[in-house]
Amino acid sequence: MIPPIMTAHGFVLFDTAIGRCGIAWGGRGVVGVQLPEAREPETRARVLQRFPGAREAAPPPDVQRAVDGITALLRGEASDLSAVALDMERVSPFHRRVYQVARTIPPGATLSYGDIAAHLGARGLARAVGQALGRNPFAIVVPCHRVLAAGGKAGGFSANGGITTKLRLLSIEGAHVSRQPELFDGDGAFGFDPSVAIEHLRASDAALARLIDAVGPFRMQLKKTSGIFAMLAEAIVYRLTQVRGIGRWTVEMLLVFRLGRPDVLPADDYGIRKGFAIAFKKRELPAPRDVERRGARWKPYRTVASWYLWRAVELAKK
Repeated sequence: MIPPIMTAHGFVLFDTAIGRCGIAWGGRGVVGVQLPEAREPETRARVLQRFPGAREAAPPPDVQRAVDGITALLRGEASDLSAVALDMERVSPFHRRVYQVARTIPPGATLSYGDIAAHLGARGLARAVGQALGRNPFAIVVPCHRVLAAGGKAGGFSANGGITTKLRLLSIEGAHVSRQPELFDGDGAFGFDPSVAIEHLRASDAALARLIDAVGPFRMQLKKTSGIFAMLAEAIVYRLTQVRGIGRWTVEMLLVFRLGRPDVLPADDYGIRKGFAIAFKKRELPAPRDVERRGARWKPYRTVASWYLWRAVELAKK
């Protein structure tokens, strides 16, 4: 999750049941919680990106109590985090109200984006609620994972791992969530909220935000199919008949255009590399590793970023 940058005095990484998390604090309380990235160095780098100048240090007693509470909650134990002091000085008034409602949701329970909007007296603001939660700086303490889409479906989640992480957190707490069969029956629906993904990408990369503005709304549609086996069979037969060899690219196209997975970046794809060169004003095609390095900041919505990079090529042709 990418929040507004706030002043932090210090931070610490700590072990939990879902991996090594981070927490940063200032003079008024906790300013941010970081869920695990793929590896510890990436988690530390993300904390430092969010809170430049913060120093790794032993937490003060009130922050240590927050760490202990988060650790216990992620072990599946009863833990009340409502007393954790949060510094919301730079959080907008609307986001602050959303977070205050979310903090009232107990472990094992859930609300929908619409429910929170109704609590705020504005049922039409469900999408704005989703955007606010997508920028939640205080993961776990403000339990945005307990807020679902309509019909009990998981909705979006902007931490590393996306919906998988959200479902894992809810499972630890014993909450029931629809497993979103639309990912597998090809009805054109995504397993994430595109508006939350766009908000995350805009916040994480200014150059990509300019491309999003130039291209316009996210209009990618999933291709319908009768099932995963049929998808695989179709993809394999097409590689066999059109291009020699079956490899990573086939799987990536399957994950993007058939399964609608949120965090796929086909860095070897020519269109992605060409779009990257256009969007980031490079004279030569970047190496795949350079695309992957920049793409780390787009997690967990690299599929949406990829779609915009492909559109950059089309835009340049026009």
